[in-house]
Amino acid sequence: MDPVRLLLHCVHQMDLTPLYRSFRRAERNLVSPHQLLAILIYAYMNRIYSSRRIEEVCLRDIHFMYLLEGRPAPDHTTIARFRRDHFAPCAKEILSQMAKFLASVGVISFENLFVDGTKIEAVAGKYTFVWKKGVAKNRTKLMEKLYAFLAGVEKEFGIHLRRGSEIRLHHLKRLRRRLKRIQRE
Repeated sequence: MDPVRLLLHCVHQMDLTPLYRSFRRAERNLVSPHQLLAILIYAYMNRIYSSRRIEEVCLRDIHFMYLLEGRPAPDHTTIARFRRDHFAPCAKEILSQMAKFLASVGVISFENLFVDGTKIEAVAGKYTFVWKKGVAKNRTKLMEKLYAFLAGVEKEFGIHLRRGSEIRLHHLKRLRRRLKRIQRE
């Protein structure tokens, strides 16, 4: 199935009441909230983020015209206002619905799921670099979580690791081996 058709089908299947709740006035002959949502998501799928660029492709690209379903293309202020005022407050809920729907039809799988905040960049760009302060901040948070986890393991399983002030990779490997042994027993 073509991605644009799948997207439109997905948007029509979703419960968009939080989006419609924030969208107070429905004007005649203009783009509806579900169409704006489909346009925005399809633009993001094609790495188009600028509202002016989205307006431009709505006028020229056949896929965006298909999503508009015969309605006139929205201008860039309408797109920006929709993104900021209507989509942003309920984005998590709407996108989680979309992920569940896509998983139910077999388009995506949750084979690799990261719940610890891990971010893997899908498209490497020109401005993908890491700030030293950000790495240091996240490292301290990770180390705090790791110390708490080790304290819980020591309390629950009675395993005590001999380590200095810092946890190293070989400490974690040793802990994994011990936990595997307990699991087998």
